[in-house]
Amino acid sequence: MAVYPRHKKVAEDFIAKGVVLGVGPFTDRGNMAIFKSRKDAEDIAKADPFILEGLVKSHVIISRKGRRVPIRLA
Repeated sequence: MAVYPRHKKVAEDFIAKGVVLGVGPFTDRGNMAIFKSRKDAEDIAKADPFILEGLVKSHVIISRKGRRVPIRLA
């Protein structure tokens, strides 16, 4: 998958900034990441090639209070 190295670089950059608290897979092939702030989650969503190039079917940001907040990139 040609886009993976770019996705990995974006993830590594956010991890290096110290804004990623955790990341990991689900058994259904989905993934979850925990960020220090909502803005950090929004920023990575706007930069991740997997999302920008349509490889991710859907994504949501859930606040610590459990509210689902859809992302609108456009």
